[in-house]
Amino acid sequence: MKFAKKVVVPVVALLAPGALAAGLDNIHSVTLDVRPHTTVQYSSDPSGVFGQYLGLLQACYNAWHASDLPGELVVVAPAWYDLQYYTLNGVQRTYLQWVSLYADVVDILNTKDNAAALVHSGGPGCAFAQANGRKCSFTVDTSQQDYLDATFRDNGRQQMQRELLSTNDQMSSSAPSAWVGSRILDSVDWATMPDSANGLTYDSRTVNVGVYVPVAPEAMTNAYISDLWNLFGSVKPGFNINQIVYPYTEAQLIGQNNFAALVRQAADRNATVQVLLASNDWTFSSQHVNAVNTINAVRQLMASIRGTDPNTLPTSGPTTTTGPQPTNGGDGNPTSAPTTASPTATTNPSANPTGSQNPSDTPTPTATTNPTATTPGNPTPTFPTDTQSGAMSVVASIVTVLAAAFAGAILTYGAI
Repeated sequence: MKFAKKVVVPVVALLAPGALAAGLDNIHSVTLDVRPHTTVQYSSDPSGVFGQYLGLLQACYNAWHASDLPGELVVVAPAWYDLQYYTLNGVQRTYLQWVSLYADVVDILNTKDNAAALVHSGGPGCAFAQANGRKCSFTVDTSQQDYLDATFRDNGRQQMQRELLSTNDQMSSSAPSAWVGSRILDSVDWATMPDSANGLTYDSRTVNVGVYVPVAPEAMTNAYISDLWNLFGSVKPGFNINQIVYPYTEAQLIGQNNFAALVRQAADRNATVQVLLASNDWTFSSQHVNAVNTINAVRQLMASIRGTDPNTLPTSGPTTTTGPQPTNGGDGNPTSAPTTASPTATTNPSANPTGSQNPSDTPTPTATTNPTATTPGNPTPTFPTDTQSGAMSVVASIVTVLAAAFAGAILTYGAI
C-alpha cells in the first residue's frame, strides 16, 4: 500500500483577519491518522504505548469539540491492528473497539478487494461502534500492491464500484445508524486506475465515496488541483465524490487563500472537505500538546473559512476533560472508574486478518524504552469516570511535557 511521504514543515498560523468565504459550510471535520504500532517503543512496551495513544485521542477529542463548530473527529484505525486485545481494569476489547470509544467516526483502513471480505473484516468494528453511539467507515486501497487481494487496482474501476455498492448495502443493513460509507486511498492512484476487464460496466446506481488527497510536493500546484476536479468527472456515473480528505501540510503549503478557494471549488461540486492530520510521534504524551495545538489551528482555520470569527474560539485545549460519552451497556460493561495503571496487551486469537499487513506498519524490531521525560509543575490530565470512556484513566499518571510555542513548532508528518 502506498502511503504519504514524510514531510517536515514548520507549523505556522494560517489565520487572516475576517472571513475568507462567509457562508461556506462544507469544510468540517478532521481525520486523525496516528499509528502507535509503527513506533519503535511499541515492541518493548505495547501496553504503555497504547495507553498514551488513548490519551492522545482523548486530548484531541476534547480540543476538537471545544467550540460550537460542526464536524466530527475521525480516527483512522487499520483493521489488521485488531489482532490485539487490550485489557483495562478487567475489561477486554480489541484495538478497534477501544479506538471507536474516543472518536466520533472510526475510519477502518480495510485492505480487501471484495464486499464479502470487507464486511467480514470491518463489520464487527462497525457493530461495536453502533452499539456505543459511534459511526464507522471503510477506507479501501487503489495502489499497486504485491498482494492483489489488498487493493482494488487490479480489479478496475467498474468492479470496485460494484463491490463498494454491495458493501454499502450490507453495512447499511447491519449497522444502519453507524455506517457512513467508503473512502478511497488515494486520488492519484484512483485517477490512474484502469477500467475493469471483459467490458464490465458500472452498476446503474451511484456510490458515494470520499477520497484522500496524498501528501506530495505537486499537491501545491494548480495543475494538481485541476487533476482532482478532473477525477470528479472521469469516475462518473459510477461514483459520486462527496468528501475530500486534504492534508493539513498541504493546506499550509498552498496558503490559506488558496485553500479557501479549494474549499469553495469543492462546494461547487457538492463535496465536503476534511483536514487530515498525521504524525506517529504524537502517540507519546510529551507530544500531545503539539497535536492539540494543531487541532486548534485547524479549528480556527475552518472558522475563518466558514465566516466565524476565529477570535471567539479557544486558543488552547480545555482545562478539564469531558471526553466522548459512549452509550452505557453497549457491550454489557458497568460504569465504574478503572484503576489499572496500564492496559494489558494480548493476542486476539479470533481476529480476522484483513489482507497482508502493510510492511511500513511493522514496528522496528530493535525496540527501545518509552520516553519518560517529564517537566515538574506541568498539569496532569484528568479523565472521565465511565468504564468505557473512563478507560483513559489508565494514562492519568502521564505528565504532559509542554512543547515550544505553536507558531514555531516543527511537526513531522510520517507515513499514514
